[in-house]
Amino acid sequence: VRLFRPGQTREARVRFAPDGGVQGFRLHLPEGDPGPTISPDSARSVAESRARRGWGVALDLYRPVSASQEVRPGGRTDYAFVYERTGEQPGEARFRLRLTVAGDRLAGVERFVQVPEAFTRRYEEMRSANDALAFFSSLGAGLLYVVVGCGVGLFFLLRRDLLRWRPAATAAVAVSGLLFAADLNRLPLSWMGYDTAVSEVGFLVQEVGGALLILLGAAFLLALVFSVGEGLTRRAFGAQPRLWTIWSRGAANARPVLGRILGGYLYAALAIPYVVGFYFLTTRVLGWWTPAEALVEPDLVATPLPWLSAVSTALF
Repeated sequence: VRLFRPGQTREARVRFAPDGGVQGFRLHLPEGDPGPTISPDSARSVAESRARRGWGVALDLYRPVSASQEVRPGGRTDYAFVYERTGEQPGEARFRLRLTVAGDRLAGVERFVQVPEAFTRRYEEMRSANDALAFFSSLGAGLLYVVVGCGVGLFFLLRRDLLRWRPAATAAVAVSGLLFAADLNRLPLSWMGYDTAVSEVGFLVQEVGGALLILLGAAFLLALVFSVGEGLTRRAFGAQPRLWTIWSRGAANARPVLGRILGGYLYAALAIPYVVGFYFLTTRVLGWWTPAEALVEPDLVATPLPWLSAVSTALF
């Protein structure tokens, strides 16, 4: 949770655990704010006593590992004390706790995992080649798909007067409109990245303007893909059900259409256990490290319509 006021540098962030308990906080003060300068021992005493009393930190489970201080332009001295949890650790990483003191008051209680620098370097070296390969392969696939596929296909369909752009444009506007609505739906979450030096109106204009650019770009790209893809499919497979009339009376209840719909659901039913089984085999049996994105996004419950992002992404 972020607490802030537009036009002010002072702000606070409070972190909560999955069970709703308070995990910690961080108070950001302007560097020019005045404040007292106390000794390092007094600052540590303030940090530890208030962390125990106010935030339920069990410092008996930690040992101090480092301390630092910085004198701010306003004359205030800030301290940072880092502690490391004793006992079981996640491999070579370390569970740590940072207590921050601004002047004579506690300004931060932050729990984090310290990842070894050697691992970070190895990971960056490993990812650099993968990222370069992914970039050039995506660029090549995009050029091949859009320029060669859609461009040549569009020229072919226009020469033979086979392009049906109206239904394609309608479908493209509908899908891109859902993407635009999903972006607006996430506006409550965007305030976490709001720069308080910018006015609220200016921030909203930036967010809505970016969503409009996505709307226009997605609408153009989808209209091109839909019209060319449907036209080439109709040209090559004239006996197959037509996309734009598939839900019309007499077509939606036909056996070929029903078979394709059921086939799509059957594919999903087979794909889910395949993916789960693949990750289970590689991680639990073979011991591979298989990086994956988070499968759960709890921030969606903070939006007015949590389902909208999933639906718009699936259609896109």
